[in-house]
Amino acid sequence: MGSLFELVKVVKIPQKNLDFPIRVITQSPIVIRIPIEKYQNKITNTSPYKSLFWRSGHPVELFVEALEANLKKKYSEFTGNELEIRIFEGFDFQKQVSTKIDVGRLKVPIIGSLWKLDFSSEVPIELQLFAMDCGLGERNSIGFGFVNPIFQKKH
Repeated sequence: MGSLFELVKVVKIPQKNLDFPIRVITQSPIVIRIPIEKYQNKITNTSPYKSLFWRSGHPVELFVEALEANLKKKYSEFTGNELEIRIFEGFDFQKQVSTKIDVGRLKVPIIGSLWKLDFSSEVPIELQLFAMDCGLGERNSIGFGFVNPIFQKKH
């Protein structure tokens, strides 16, 4: 039986409180699946799958490439604008996490990771805000990949 929830309050972060480019921290794990072909000559144990969840033992470049491609695709589908820029310039891996989600009668394992990420100064403000609104990586509709800004203390 499902649970009922009541939305009590929605607060929009005022843009005036944000310093651009934004630095974000994950509030839920970022899930990235990478096609097996991308792993050629980079890792050896790929099992019989067509794609693998990115894990902390895999090259960070694979994670970043897939993360940026995913965000560019979402942004392009939403706005019609194609971007050919580097989106992130800082990647601070925090930890790898595993959880299970219900798919029908099965509990399916999902592997994700927690990060602090810095947007590049080239990235339009609209894209940074879009990323915070829709989430990063895959499976956003079930709660993965959500981020919050890291507010720098002003002295």
